Amino acid sequence: MFFRTVYVYDIEACHQNILRSLNIEIDLKGLEKLEKNIKIGKLQNIYPNLKDILRKITNSIIDVFKKENNVSEKEIIIQQYDGLISTRILKPMKVGNIKIFLREVYDYLIMSHYNKTSYIAVNFSKNKYIFKGISNKYEEIEKYLTRLLNINFSDKSIIFEELKNIKENLINSQDIHDFIIIKDNENFLILKKYGVVKISSTIKKMIDLKDIDKERYFDYYLLPFTKTISKTFLFEE
Repeated sequence: MFFRTVYVYDIEACHQNILRSLNIEIDLKGLEKLEKNIKIGKLQNIYPNLKDILRKITNSIIDVFKKENNVSEKEIIIQQYDGLISTRILKPMKVGNIKIFLREVYDYLIMSHYNKTSYIAVNFSKNKYIFKGISNKYEEIEKYLTRLLNINFSDKSIIFEELKNIKENLINSQDIHDFIIIKDNENFLILKKYGVVKISSTIKKMIDLKDIDKERYFDYYLLPFTKTISKTFLFEE
């Protein structure tokens, strides 16, 4: 589905504040998500039921937030572990000492045609682009996803032309970096004959761009969102 102006609500410092309410002190400030999970994982060695307790409390807080704001299921685009994305603005609140606040407003949110866990979104005032639930994404492909979000959706006459241009630019690209998937500091390509292949810097110089399965890149990374856009504006009056 395609959405204009949606609101992202989160539990403030979710794990740290819930743990503090349980009289468990842990400093997670400034840590990346993986680092936080590692720290919390170590705590589970001490408190075996910690994961279930955190999830139960988090769900309860979100449920109270939804009830206090009289939120219907139709107004919830995505309910995440520590928050939700809503089609209307809601009132921030505290549940005990734990705050739920408006973290972000997205001008556009485009959900994958195939599932509700993948979406791309943008906040133009902050020049912030979000790509969620897309496994093995990489910097160069994000440039094409950004172009999807930068389409002028207020002018229906150019939308499909822009979709066509973006696809053609990817398919006709002569820059091998548009296709190098970087994972765990290693480089991969999707080739027509061999599928996903790990490549070295030496092999990269020997690759013929004609051997790269560019259609597969489009189908995996862009098609889920171009299909949503097409379906939305094809039938919109």
